[in-house]
Amino acid sequence: MVNREILVLCTGWEPDYWEKKEKTYYPRKLAESVTHLKQQTPIPGIGAYTKYRDRDLSHQPPAFIIIEEIGENERKEPTFKIRYLGRIGGLKSRTLFRELGRQELLFTVGYREVRGIFEKYGVKPPKIWMEALRSLERPEWMNWIGAHYLTILEYPRAEDYEDIVADIFTALGFEVDQMGHLKEGEYPDGILHTREYSIVYDCKDIYNYYIDAKSKRAMRKYIEQARKRIKEERGITRVYFAYIAHSFNRGGFKNLAEIEKTTGTKGLLITTKALLYLLYKKLKMGRKFLLADFEELITGEIIAENQINKVYQQ
Repeated sequence: MVNREILVLCTGWEPDYWEKKEKTYYPRKLAESVTHLKQQTPIPGIGAYTKYRDRDLSHQPPAFIIIEEIGENERKEPTFKIRYLGRIGGLKSRTLFRELGRQELLFTVGYREVRGIFEKYGVKPPKIWMEALRSLERPEWMNWIGAHYLTILEYPRAEDYEDIVADIFTALGFEVDQMGHLKEGEYPDGILHTREYSIVYDCKDIYNYYIDAKSKRAMRKYIEQARKRIKEERGITRVYFAYIAHSFNRGGFKNLAEIEKTTGTKGLLITTKALLYLLYKKLKMGRKFLLADFEELITGEIIAENQINKVYQQ
């Protein structure tokens, strides 16, 4: 099964919170981390229990839930309409957090991660939960794309993810200078070249990727080093940057803007699905697919399919 994104919601209010709640909300600042999921509902989720003040409910088993709707209230806080399916027997919430290696009020994980935990603790998800997982089917346009490229959706190792990203960019027509795991030292995962411009890029094979301060500093360094070398070797002065991930947390956009400001260039966020959609466009359009047009997509935002369709019209 293709790896899918699962939303984990946590609470420390009551030991039977998920059994009783049909709707819940979270602090406003967390809305940015679920924006990309609004159009995908209903989606499978996990309702977990955690510590809150002097109350520790992390010994409680988490619950299988379906997130039927994602919206916001009058205070712009993210809201979730929930359907409770049952407790996850044989697994405590604190064990789930330990196995995942993270614990936040809400976050997303790939199904491959939780599947391994379920298998380890003998958990069998409800049929309706698995049906919600499978309902996130591949769109028809993916039938145009070869099996090698589609493995990028199956949550490969980080090195494999980098390799497939480089392969897709090559198929799009870029000259790809891949680095990452292929080169020792502090380098970006690669640099894309055309005759007119270059793009420094980094791959993050995770969901809901947040551009933090560390990533910001690293990208600024990559751009500064690459810009000098590209100008000297190729005579190119237009240098951009990009992140590629399964999905993005909009909370990191402040750091994206700071990278743009301090380096004097524009950035680009490409989801795995959007990268595959670009490959589909290349296959369908052939010679009409021009890398000169690609610059129109570099807007400091996440590329969406409708934007790609506007730039690459049939």
